[in-house]
Amino acid sequence: MARAQGFNRERVNEFLHLPERIVEDNNADATRIYDVDETGLTVVKKKPRRVVSMKGRSKICYVSSGERGVNTTAICCVRVAGCYIPPILIYKWARGCDHFKDGAPLGTVFAVNPESSYINKGLFLKWLTHFVETVKPTVSLKMLLL
Repeated sequence: MARAQGFNRERVNEFLHLPERIVEDNNADATRIYDVDETGLTVVKKKPRRVVSMKGRSKICYVSSGERGVNTTAICCVRVAGCYIPPILIYKWARGCDHFKDGAPLGTVFAVNPESSYINKGLFLKWLTHFVETVKPTVSLKMLLL
């Protein structure tokens, strides 16, 4: 009920204008504003793009993977000015595999969550430490992380 009552035009406008006010109050420019997001990646193809068969056939066979696969979580962060912070990739496997590191951007952090490939508090703190070490914010040079 509280969530429904809080979802009104005034609250939504206040929320949408909050980053704008923070930027104005701190004299932040595009070099000090970052956006972070996480996404799940899979190596198993979900559906075939197109199945071709003869017209009028009721049974169409195609080969698909029966493997469910394991997701990998990527936490990516970009600066409004256009550059990125090296990502952190979270795998489920308890043993690290060096071939996962092939082709990764320089500075990528590799992490393991043996329970699942999802992020947890400890891995978020690891990413936040990685962010601070890379960006080096100070009291006088604040950064806005969205």
